[in-house]
Amino acid sequence: MSPKPTISRESIIEAAWELIRHEGCGKLNARNLADKLGTSTMPIYSAIGSMSQLEIALRRRVADTLQEWQKRTWGDNPMLDMATGYVMFAREEPKLYLFLFSEVTVTESVAFLTNPLDRPGAMDALTASSAYRGFIAGMAHDTQNSFLFRTWVFVHGLANLIAEGLLVMEKEEVIKHLEAAGGAFYIYHANMQKKKEGTK
Repeated sequence: MSPKPTISRESIIEAAWELIRHEGCGKLNARNLADKLGTSTMPIYSAIGSMSQLEIALRRRVADTLQEWQKRTWGDNPMLDMATGYVMFAREEPKLYLFLFSEVTVTESVAFLTNPLDRPGAMDALTASSAYRGFIAGMAHDTQNSFLFRTWVFVHGLANLIAEGLLVMEKEEVIKHLEAAGGAFYIYHANMQKKKEGTK
């Protein structure tokens, strides 16, 4: 009897990554993976346990990749670089980006997807930068959180529109819109803080 074919978990994740990247998350199923790997579905389930577990592993990999894009240097402002990297990832890898935030059949909680600022280590580079210290470090903690959350909402919305193909923008235009929005949010929150301080 010939031995049963074995496939590594890593090779399955890599095949699933390529499938999503080029064809979208709608094509992610055991049969398509088996065809891509030249095997039956049984070795896939033996290696990964379930498709839900595979999706979770893929989401973590895509989330890590998104964070790598946010660490790149796009200009001379680390805060703006984080936002630019977020949107540029959506622009260059739209299918991976949409998979990260899609409603696919994941049965386990993946809280790290709700707000990138909540992920362990996500704020490290930001808080260590001189831009952060000079830009919002003087704000009260709740004001900082409000500023960062509203900024992320705008960044995520812009990224989604680009990933869906509803907006087409070059990098320079992306940076221009992010800079304008960030400045507007900063002025708003700085004024709100001044009002709070004036009532004390």
